[in-house]
Amino acid sequence: MRKLLLIFLVVFLQGSLFAAVNGPGTTGANYLKIGLGAKAAALGESYTAAADDTSSIYWNTAGLSAVRNPRVDFMQLNWLAGISAKTIFGALPLSEKDTLGAYIMMLDTPKDKETVYGGSGLAQKSYEETGKNFNSAISVLNLGYSRIISRALDVGIGLKVISEDLAGEKADGLALDAGLIYKDLIPNLKLGLNVQNIGLKALRPEEELPMTIALGAEYSTVFLWNKLSLLLDAKLPNDNDPRFGVGAEYWLGQYFAGRVGYNTFSQMSLGLGVAFANFNADYAYVPIDELGVTHRISVGYTFGLAKQPENPHQELQAGLETKESSDATRKPLKVRKVKAKAKTQASTDDALPKFDF
Repeated sequence: MRKLLLIFLVVFLQGSLFAAVNGPGTTGANYLKIGLGAKAAALGESYTAAADDTSSIYWNTAGLSAVRNPRVDFMQLNWLAGISAKTIFGALPLSEKDTLGAYIMMLDTPKDKETVYGGSGLAQKSYEETGKNFNSAISVLNLGYSRIISRALDVGIGLKVISEDLAGEKADGLALDAGLIYKDLIPNLKLGLNVQNIGLKALRPEEELPMTIALGAEYSTVFLWNKLSLLLDAKLPNDNDPRFGVGAEYWLGQYFAGRVGYNTFSQMSLGLGVAFANFNADYAYVPIDELGVTHRISVGYTFGLAKQPENPHQELQAGLETKESSDATRKPLKVRKVKAKAKTQASTDDALPKFDF
């Protein structure tokens, strides 16, 4: 446990030292900034503390610890300028404390015409079409691991393998993610911290990866007999100004969820979620200023789904009850012995014959 915490602290400190040292347009592989997962996108990408499904591998690997059963998800993204991406997520709990996860994203661009720069002299220089077409293919494989350190603390780490084929020019890179989620400050509040895209191997010598440090919070309560979650995120990228986001999720029973979010980049976002038995589906509608509208659809299946709480009160109270029972079991040995002795003495007195004087 100490070794894992030490590794995480080293990774976080490295990320902190190199954050916010560049300006806009100074990093490569900017597709790594495209948020994965319809649920998180609908919440204004305010998912650092709320991460609790397979897309946690992207937002905060520590959130994988909330996945209690094997699960797979598929996401289709329709991005701007005809760009699209398909992502497959998976999570596998290894024990009560350890969880493995992975995703692979495959991003495609539309075909374009090949041009060459030709001519001599200032007046004759121009781009000429060759009559050939080309397109680019990008893939990102992320392998994640999370561990429950204590009842209040989860940590996670992820390794990204990046592959590019841009019109025949190929490049590979490596990046590291690290995150934690803390749940014991006050009841029903979670705090999250994540460092994303720490460069281990650059795609090209002149380009750095777009690293981001994110801090988030999630507070859950019951409103009109249903669960309401409020989210807040702050992000510090190394190639742009800080970004802020908020989100809210409201469940109608256990089957339908409405989501709304806002952040200082894409602004307003909306989404819906459906969960029934072992299946779930999510949709996100995210307009980006005048550039256009993006759509995300996610579907997933959970194997051996555990029994769900009968109502949101049970779900929110579960943490408090666990805390109380945990506190009781940690009472000093001397106190437990005194109570046990008193209980034994009382039962013995009840067994003695009683006489009237």
